[in-house]
Amino acid sequence: MNFDKRKLIHIIRKACSDLGWKNILYAGVVGSAVVTQRNKDIDVLVITTQTPDDPSIYHQDCVSLLVLNAGWLNYDKHSEKPTGLVPSILFKSIELSKPIIGNKDVIEIPMIKVCTADWINVKIKKKRYENVDRKNFLVALLFERLLKFSPDLSHYSFNNIEMGKNIGSTDIVRELIRIYDERAGIPSSPKQINN
Repeated sequence: MNFDKRKLIHIIRKACSDLGWKNILYAGVVGSAVVTQRNKDIDVLVITTQTPDDPSIYHQDCVSLLVLNAGWLNYDKHSEKPTGLVPSILFKSIELSKPIIGNKDVIEIPMIKVCTADWINVKIKKKRYENVDRKNFLVALLFERLLKFSPDLSHYSFNNIEMGKNIGSTDIVRELIRIYDERAGIPSSPKQINN
């Protein structure tokens, strides 16, 4: 994980202040930036006490913030108001996140149990990206397979390639490697799947 923590804290606090998102309980880095030094993009999950009412996304430079209030840290909310945010994966991401502001021990993360809210939201996620963004569509397919294969999400990883291998989704892994390599300007090789 390679980023300037002070700069990241400044971006998070300024964004939340400018947009009126009150009282940051916790902010942590999630996604591939946690597991690789090469990633230029940094995804941060920010949990507040009150606002925004619905999960919101904010981008600045290479930083993306997903901001939600603590009321979204339960399965019922995701059933009542599906957004495409898969709750079990969200909760597992919080568990695996690298703290930037606050301590994740102060927030109550539900026990992970794949349920109807997960299936509803993964379907929304797939539909959102199906003909728009191939990489994110493949990640949604990977999430769907993960929910079937690993109901406690013990096979979840911020590294999509590793996770895909662990759950036997070599077809998705192969295509993701090709997409990642194309974006990096590297010729792809099928042998990479077996590494």
